[in-house]
Amino acid sequence: MDTDNSGAITFDELKHGFRRYGSMMKDTEIRDLMDAASTLLADGDSSGTIDYGEFIAAIIHLNKFECEEHLIAAFQYFDKDKSGYITVH
Repeated sequence: MDTDNSGAITFDELKHGFRRYGSMMKDTEIRDLMDAASTLLADGDSSGTIDYGEFIAAIIHLNKFECEEHLIAAFQYFDKDKSGYITVH
C-alpha cells in the first residue's frame, strides 16, 4: 500500500489499497480507521499518515469489530424470542 515507499501510508494509499482488495468502506470509515490508529498509539504528530505499527493496530481493531458483528448476528439468529437469551425448546 505504501506506493511511494515513504514508510507511512497516506489516506489515499490506504483507500486505494482497500479498494484493490474489494473493500467497500466509505471514505469516512477509512478516515475514522486512520484516526483510530493514531489515537491507539498516541500519535501526536498529526501527519495525516499512519506508520506500519499504526496500520497493524488499525487492522486488528477492524478485524475485531467485524468478528463482533458476526457474533452478534449469530446470537440474534438463535435468540428466536428476542429475550436476550438462547433457549432450547
